[in-house]
Amino acid sequence: MVDDSPMADAPMTDKACASMCCDFGSGLTVDDALEQCDTVLCYGHSTLLDAADLLIMHDRSAVGIADDRGELIGLITESDIARVCATGTSSHTEVATWLESGYACHTRQWVKAAAVSSSAPLAEASTLVSAESSGHHVVVRDSQGLLSGVLSSLDLARAVCRGCDHEKLMQTLESMAVADMMTSRDDLPVCCCSDTLAQVFARMAEARQSIALITDDIRKDGLVGIVTHRDALRAFAEHVSTRIEVGHWLRAMQGSAELRQVDVRAQLSEVATAMAAGAVHHLAVLAPTRAEVVGMVSSLDLAQVVASM
Repeated sequence: MVDDSPMADAPMTDKACASMCCDFGSGLTVDDALEQCDTVLCYGHSTLLDAADLLIMHDRSAVGIADDRGELIGLITESDIARVCATGTSSHTEVATWLESGYACHTRQWVKAAAVSSSAPLAEASTLVSAESSGHHVVVRDSQGLLSGVLSSLDLARAVCRGCDHEKLMQTLESMAVADMMTSRDDLPVCCCSDTLAQVFARMAEARQSIALITDDIRKDGLVGIVTHRDALRAFAEHVSTRIEVGHWLRAMQGSAELRQVDVRAQLSEVATAMAAGAVHHLAVLAPTRAEVVGMVSSLDLAQVVASM
């Protein structure tokens, strides 16, 4: 566990977590997942900017918030930072104040309800993570009830993937199509280039999605780019004004959208290869005859397939 008290998805879909819950049969425990990741903590008087810096520094999706006695009282996640941006909350706001604001995703009440034993099977953690109120994280405690760490849905997916044979995995993915497991465009927030970052982050929060599609103002079906919770975290940490148009921000911060696209007829093996080569967690799925986005596929969707093998 990493304690930086002196002072970050992509989240898994519910269907993926449910699949993992049904298909975990390898004997892996919550401890197995904890061994591969650190849990980062800060105190309640730390600022939201402090928390954002810790998320980036340790490449985590959540920072635990401890009170003066060292007790966990909540989490600050990438989703929280997107809400902070959407609401215009000051970066100097203390994290304890944010937890009481009514916008926080993981409050003291959540901490009490979302706990699992470190010796429990991963299936039990998956059940908690898949709950609508979980925010895709779970608190892990030892046999004495003391905090052992915090796990995300991504941590659970990685724990399963580490136990899979890579060649067998790729052979399985070659027989499956992107269309069979993508998230439909109808379920994703779509914003225009002229929308502000604040508007985009608000749409993401409203839709309860970790990603938004950004389209051309004239050609509404033309993809300009995508924005994720990790982008919100980066913009917040770098003090980017949320009043800037998202199109301008994308042009300044991201490369060509072509690196983030895949044909709907593609095999999942192609998706896995593209994600590994481009170091990206999301790919826009395009219709075969025209450049129209019909959905989105994520690295965690691939984890769902791995879990069902």
